Amino acid sequence: SGNAELYKDRQESVSLKGNAQHRQQQNVEDRDHQRSSATEKPTVDSLLPEVVTKKWQPRDEWELFSSEELTVLRRLAGWLGGRRLRAMPLDLIACFIRGYAYRSDWAEATCAFLDRALDWRAESGADAVCLKGSPPPNRALFESLVSAGPIGFDAHGRPLILERFGAVDPDKLMRTFDEAAFLEHQCYSREALRLYSTANSIRRRKRLYKAIAVIDMRGLGMAHTKSQFVKLVKTMYALFGWHYPESVAKLYVINAPWVFRTAWAGVKMWLHPITSSKLAVVGSDYLKAFEKAGIEITGGKIPQRITTWSEQVEQLLTEFDGETLARGYMPEADLAVLSALE
Repeated sequence: SGNAELYKDRQESVSLKGNAQHRQQQNVEDRDHQRSSATEKPTVDSLLPEVVTKKWQPRDEWELFSSEELTVLRRLAGWLGGRRLRAMPLDLIACFIRGYAYRSDWAEATCAFLDRALDWRAESGADAVCLKGSPPPNRALFESLVSAGPIGFDAHGRPLILERFGAVDPDKLMRTFDEAAFLEHQCYSREALRLYSTANSIRRRKRLYKAIAVIDMRGLGMAHTKSQFVKLVKTMYALFGWHYPESVAKLYVINAPWVFRTAWAGVKMWLHPITSSKLAVVGSDYLKAFEKAGIEITGGKIPQRITTWSEQVEQLLTEFDGETLARGYMPEADLAVLSALE
């Protein structure tokens, strides 16, 4: 009986030790899995479903990186490498870090979408598209069909950018430029805005990577609703939405005909809530809305002819070095942290 009880005690002791060893091994495996998840570079496919953080508010672009943003920056360096991170445009680092701050998987989403954008920039040649000495072929014709450019500033110094969407002749545009050529020209325009914003930041000594966008719908007609043209425009906005996140502070739709205003209520419900919150349809009384928002148009009113993006690039390159503009702008304090990353 005594031996049986002693055997039972020993068995229970062995069992307890075994359970403890099993738990210890399981804890080690869990830590290894967490460490692996933290070190493996996130991809778009590996991301969690999007969850918007409650009460999230975008930060002003001129503010220095917060401690949380610096944590994300360091994690990006761990995943992408400090050298690769330092080689990318400085303004886009802020765009991506702040562009995905609303997500519960903030750092992982920033890394995945930034990694994809860097691959796109390398494939498309976006970094040097404005520095080649000449714009894409048939640029003058493109700019006669797609009229866009800066026309003023808001109270914070952000550039005011006008695009005369309603004045576009969709049929002529699509006859003259295929999708690849259209996107190449729009990439040139988007990078021209980046150079313009860098020059603006340097002049003001203030980080300003966001713009106030104005879409003029005057002239909008049935040709703009053709499926081929709609598909082309959606492709462009999707592409630049992914690769230039959080780069628009406010978007005004002006001179919108009643057809657009009627359809707008239905369209708005399909937009991302963050995008929707930035949009304002103000019709033909836009000057009052601009004045209320502290927006000033150079010369007091929208000019008949806008200085084109290719003309803007030519002017900028007489004042600044092209590499300086392409590099982007970042405050010294944030730049010091970036420079120290391995």
